[in-house]
Amino acid sequence: MEPNPKTKPSIRFKITSPEPPKELQAFLTEHSILVEEDETPIVEQHIQADRLLWKIHEMQSEIESIEVAMQGSAEFYQRKIEKIQENIKYLEIGLNGFITASGQKTVQLPNGTMRLRKTRKTQYPEDTVLIAFCNQYGISTRVKESPDKKAIQAYIQETGEIPEGYEEEENVNFTYSLNDINK
Repeated sequence: MEPNPKTKPSIRFKITSPEPPKELQAFLTEHSILVEEDETPIVEQHIQADRLLWKIHEMQSEIESIEVAMQGSAEFYQRKIEKIQENIKYLEIGLNGFITASGQKTVQLPNGTMRLRKTRKTQYPEDTVLIAFCNQYGISTRVKESPDKKAIQAYIQETGEIPEGYEEEENVNFTYSLNDINK
C-alpha cells in the first residue's frame, strides 16, 4: 500500500520513561497521545509531536514567569523586612524613653528585659603630653616610657586635675531581649 501524499506519515517513536505526572495525564488524553503499559508516551503523528512541543514551551514559559515572580517576591519581601525594621527602631525609641524616665538600669517585663548600660569613651592626647603630665604629678609610667592611662584615670577621679587635650564622652547604650512566648 502506497502512502497518501495528502496525509503526513505516522512515525512511531518510543523511549522508556517513568509514569506520566498526574498533571500531564489529562493533556495526553486530550490530545490522543497513548501511553504504553510501561508508561511511555506514544507519539505517532506530527500533530501530536507539535502538541508536545507546544506543551513544553508552555511549561518553560511558566518556569520563567515563576522565576520572575520569585525575584519580584524576594524584592517585595526585602522591602517588607526593611519596613518592619524601621517600625522596630521606632518602637525602640519609646522603650528607651520609658527606661530612661524610670531611672532604672534594668526593667524586666513578661515579654522581655530592657537594660541601660553606660559606657565611657576616653580620648587621650599624645603620649609625650601624658608622660609630661605623669612626671609633673608623680604618676607612674611604664618602662617603655608610655603613660599609665589607668593610673591617670585614677588620678583624674581623685583630684579632678586633667591633662591638656584629655576628653571624656559618656554614652548610654540601650539594649533589650525578648522572652520566648511559647514556653
